[in-house]
Amino acid sequence: MEIGAQMNNEYYEVIIKAMSEGVFIINEKGEFIDVNQHYTKMLGYSSSELLSLNIKDLELDSKFDSVISSQEYAEFESFHKLKQGGSVPVSITACKMSQGGESVFVACVQNLSFNKNTKMKMDVVKAIFNNASEAILVTDNKGIIKLINKAFTHITGYSIKDAVGKTPAILSSGLHDQNFYGSFWNEIKTQGKWSGEMWNKRKNGEVYPEWINIISITDTKGEIIHFISQFTDISEIKKSKNKVLYQTYHDSLTDLPNRRLLFERMTTLCDEASLHSTQFLIFICNLDRFKM
Repeated sequence: MEIGAQMNNEYYEVIIKAMSEGVFIINEKGEFIDVNQHYTKMLGYSSSELLSLNIKDLELDSKFDSVISSQEYAEFESFHKLKQGGSVPVSITACKMSQGGESVFVACVQNLSFNKNTKMKMDVVKAIFNNASEAILVTDNKGIIKLINKAFTHITGYSIKDAVGKTPAILSSGLHDQNFYGSFWNEIKTQGKWSGEMWNKRKNGEVYPEWINIISITDTKGEIIHFISQFTDISEIKKSKNKVLYQTYHDSLTDLPNRRLLFERMTTLCDEASLHSTQFLIFICNLDRFKM
């Protein structure tokens, strides 16, 4: 019997050490009986340091008390103290066993830091995606729309139901030729990105200008798996620029072309006449009492 018990203990030791998760064993008083290397690395303690502690010394929320007092099996999340300060979120699966006539609790411990950090980052990305003022469009490598944000719907008028499963061709204004599209797709495939001004069409048929950035996303093999397009409606910017340009060359009172426009047009005519050896005439009209 002693030989069998010794062999069982040896097997048990091998299994505990081989597990990829943290493992510890405590008695009914909460005192550590054994720990594996993964658990010591997780918390920063040595094995001897942990074996001198009680589970209550590490748990911030004392959840193991209820397991020891009443349960045979439990799964729960907790926080364990780190040796250097702070704590780590952990997921614990614990079961009650008998060893040498005494009850012990074997617990497998998984570090949740990575999962929680990943979830937090994903939550931030989702918030940015959904609340961005720029329209964002995600397609697969064949150009099929997979995802759009709220700004896309606001700018184009196309809802998720309208857009997903279609291609960006639903936005085509018809103002760009095949050379234009061929040029920017070639740049995306060779350089991984393209940006520039483009005219697209809303769902209601209105054509509008936009500034667009397109990038390709590749996998570990360098194969394109997604395209991400981000664009902004620049209609108001263009209107403002056109208004400023118009005011630069027209009189604010009469709305007629001013001297600046006249001199620029004359300069252009003189240059063309000189280049092509041609002549031109200028008619000057004077309006009587115009300044009165």
